[in-house]
Amino acid sequence: MAESYAVNTPIVKAMIAVMLAVSVGGAFLAWYPFLFSLAWPGLILARFGVRHSWLFVVAFMLGVLLWLGLRSRHKPWWEVGLASVLVPASYCAFAFLYVARLPVPLPKTTPYDSVAAQRAGYLHSFDAGYRDGLTGRFRTYCFLPEAETRGFYEGAYHGRVVWYRLLGRRMPDRERHLVEGSAMRDGSMVDLMNEPGNQTVH
Repeated sequence: MAESYAVNTPIVKAMIAVMLAVSVGGAFLAWYPFLFSLAWPGLILARFGVRHSWLFVVAFMLGVLLWLGLRSRHKPWWEVGLASVLVPASYCAFAFLYVARLPVPLPKTTPYDSVAAQRAGYLHSFDAGYRDGLTGRFRTYCFLPEAETRGFYEGAYHGRVVWYRLLGRRMPDRERHLVEGSAMRDGSMVDLMNEPGNQTVH
């Protein structure tokens, strides 16, 4: 009887609710191992120019965990388990949608507007590069047409600018040079000198 009471005490329920929520987040990252995808609320703010938006993400996550813990204290176990799984699962689902599926801001004009196929290839690759940069990734994009290669690296640059803004920083010049150098090695000339981080596509 005493053991049953101990398991059902409010503090135990609160602790289990928080642990379940954290476990869901861990399972998501094991499946989609891009940590910064979970910072999607801050990335949204960063796209609109808000610096240090990671602070909002931390406060929001802690607030959700605190809310789950507090509301679970006097709820039946089935409600504790359901809320502790569904709430973080919904958060993680939107993280995936935001980073991997929802539209990204594409440039209205491209260097290839006169050739429809090249313009389409550029924009498709810009989309892929932007998503990479948004989560702090940096990949190469070699052995593909020049328009697609250029689109990928320019997209990666713009996405990376938002990522740095999330952290409250401006993209370092060395990173811009790294993007330009990688693009050159992969067969495309990319000049980002006139696209400073504070004035890039959001």
